Amino acid sequence: MDAFLQNAYQFVAAWYPAILPVISTSLGLIGFYFNLRRLREAKTDLQKRQQDAIEELRNLIRTPLLAPRLASGLITANFIRSNALAVAAKRACGEITVPMMGEAIRWVSLDLQQYFTGQQLKNRLDILNNALKELDSTIPPLLSLANSDPVAGFYLGQVVLVAASSVITVICAILFIVTNKVGYLIASLIPLSIHVYFYIASGRAVRFLRVLGGQGISSGPNGTLREKVSIKKTIDFFLFAFLSPSRSAYLFWNSLFGPLWETPLTVLLTPAGFLGMHGCRFLVARVVHNELHRLQNQVIRKSFSGVAPSTDELKQLEQLFDHLWVLTADKSLLVTKEQWKNGPPLS
Repeated sequence: MDAFLQNAYQFVAAWYPAILPVISTSLGLIGFYFNLRRLREAKTDLQKRQQDAIEELRNLIRTPLLAPRLASGLITANFIRSNALAVAAKRACGEITVPMMGEAIRWVSLDLQQYFTGQQLKNRLDILNNALKELDSTIPPLLSLANSDPVAGFYLGQVVLVAASSVITVICAILFIVTNKVGYLIASLIPLSIHVYFYIASGRAVRFLRVLGGQGISSGPNGTLREKVSIKKTIDFFLFAFLSPSRSAYLFWNSLFGPLWETPLTVLLTPAGFLGMHGCRFLVARVVHNELHRLQNQVIRKSFSGVAPSTDELKQLEQLFDHLWVLTADKSLLVTKEQWKNGPPLS
């Protein structure tokens, strides 16, 4: 037995300088992978809640405008803001920001074109345009991406922290290999514990966001109530800050956390790209833009082969142009949409 223990000790003493850094680095990378998966789930659920809230606000704005006789002074910036606050509280989707209110207004402007023409349409679009101008004039100075896209602040901010934790873990492992000081491996436990925290917190966020009606109650078989999920400020700090309308949450996203996680973006992106991210719901607009670009390329390739675009493809292109315009308010998209009405504008 003594010989076995002595051999085991010698084996560990000989190999632990090589094995422990590998284990530490592996845990850091594994933690990043699983946290990224959980955060993507939370982001998807938040975006769905956000979109449902915008759709509800869209209906609330559209309904008075569908009346045969318009009530003067009804659709104002204050009307839209108050309804946005009510919908956000009902949907538990975080703040409905001014750019998101602009989305709802632009969707309504497209809806009205299906019901009215001529002067009736113009009168209603003028009302929407005045409300949009009033909202735009009150937009606060740009501080954080969370001002225009709260989900992007919630998701990308945590991704940056998790990635930084993984990098620190790898650095600690390299320093241990170079110096053979155990203290660096002990230090790597800090970023690894951060991984554990984010994994637990993001998992709880996914559970909460999938509850019925955002009320913290999830359903079991046959619609029966199964469990109650509540937010705890210490564990669910980021979700709490996302959902909270308080001044302290605003200061956290814009004055404390925003500058920390957005700094890498200023290095990776051009100034125009960085500012563009702050003008709309960037994560959603990027998906729509990529789908539009893919479909445009598909239609162009077919046209070079002598195949005309199908009716479905042209209709889908029109819908994507409209959706991207609603998200970004870029008027050039409406011009481009007209150019693509019958196919690619080949010169």
